[in-house]
Amino acid sequence: MKIARWALWAALALLGCQRFGEKDAVALVMRYNAQNCQAYRTGDARLTEETTGLEEGKRLLGLIGVRLDSGLVLDAELKEFEVLRAEGDESGWEVDTREKWHWAERRIGSGAQVGADSDDSYLMRYRLGRENGRWVVLRTQFVEAPQVGRKDSLWTAPARDMHGLPAKHSPPADGGQP
Repeated sequence: MKIARWALWAALALLGCQRFGEKDAVALVMRYNAQNCQAYRTGDARLTEETTGLEEGKRLLGLIGVRLDSGLVLDAELKEFEVLRAEGDESGWEVDTREKWHWAERRIGSGAQVGADSDDSYLMRYRLGRENGRWVVLRTQFVEAPQVGRKDSLWTAPARDMHGLPAKHSPPADGGQP
């Protein structure tokens, strides 16, 4: 009887270890960001496949691809990362963060910087879920309009439209470019 009880306890403990929890959700978001930095830097969206769901992967492929079409890659560095909220269960998770990023667009080949670099601040929401039997980032979005340091842009579309904010969203009251 003691062996059966021990086996049951061990099985329950093993199942508990396999449960996706808050630490796993935060770790996934951190891996996602690290892989995105590398993908943008190298122009290879495939580097995000481990942590990215199909729809989010398509969005990233487009954002990376438009730069490649222009002969550019994005040198991205996450400078600060603070988890504000992580909630969920086996059906899905949401992780809200405060992040500070440094960005510089670089010419493919020479690595020369193109345009001004930018120090940006974001309040982000990451939606996590299971896809093809694994936990991935299904969607990212700004919780508030991003605070973008660079005032000029190489892109004709407003930054807010390329990052999940509704097109009708107004720019910040201080007149800065979202």
